[in-house]
This record gives sequence, structure tokens and C-alpha cells, in this order.
Amino acid sequence: MVRDEFHEGDRVRVGSQKKVGKILRIDKGKAVIAVGTLKLKVVLSQLEKVEEDIEKTLPQREKRQALSVVNRGSDEFINFQPAIDLHDMYVQEALDALDKFIDKAKLLGHTRLKVIHGKGKGILRKVVKTHLQSHSQIKEVVDNHPYRGGIGVTFVELR
Repeated sequence: MVRDEFHEGDRVRVGSQKKVGKILRIDKGKAVIAVGTLKLKVVLSQLEKVEEDIEKTLPQREKRQALSVVNRGSDEFINFQPAIDLHDMYVQEALDALDKFIDKAKLLGHTRLKVIHGKGKGILRKVVKTHLQSHSQIKEVVDNHPYRGGIGVTFVELR
């Protein structure tokens, strides 16, 4: 599509993906779009304009899959590091950061994550593991081998 066909505020879909986003700005052949809480920079040729009520016509099952939409060619996906370091964070700060990290990883399509919480006295480690084990988006929590960080690192697999 030609750049002139897109304008700020247009509702668009990236390629054949189902999730609809909104164009925030257009610059040098690329658009910054908001898809939920995530912002993606996408080449205009990858975008498709959609009608305002497109989401109302989707089956309920597809509406629930909002986090499954990924533009795997986007800079955000490529530059995302599937590891988070929670050292020196207070418990609530670490849990908030961890939840945001998991949401972003899920949205970008990552399935294996590394959570670095450190060894220390084990307080943060215990709270983080308990939180991960009860998290709805986590399929599996795996303790790490001693040569790969030992008890200071936990790997998780997302659903």
C-alpha cells in the first residue's frame, strides 16, 4: 500500500494477524502502532487497514487470543532479551517487573524465559518461584543446573 493511504489513528492489522492496532504516527515508511499496551514499529507495506468494527465480528475465541499476535520480523521481537535480572529489587518491585516481562514475552511469542533472582538469603527466590508456579501464563518452572546459575536462576516455559 502507498503511504498516503494510512493516517494517524487508522485501525490496522499487521499481515494476516488477527489483532488490530491503531497507528500512533508515521515516519519514513514505517508506522508506530499500538497493539494493546505494546507499541510496534512496522513497515507500512506490512499493514492492512481494517474497518472500525472488525473486532466485533471476530468469534469470541479469537478475541481471547489477544496475546498470541506477533510480528516476528519486528525490531521489538528481535531485540527482546528473554531474560530478566531481579537482583537488588524489593519483592513487590520484582514481582511487578516479572509480570510485565512475562506479558511482553508472551505478546512477542517467546516461550522460554530466564529469571535471574540471585541466591542471597533465598527470600526473593522463594517469592518469585511461588509467584511463577501460580501464574496463569506459566506452563513449567524449572530449577537451573549448578553450572548454569544454580539456585540463583529459574527457567520458565510459557503456555
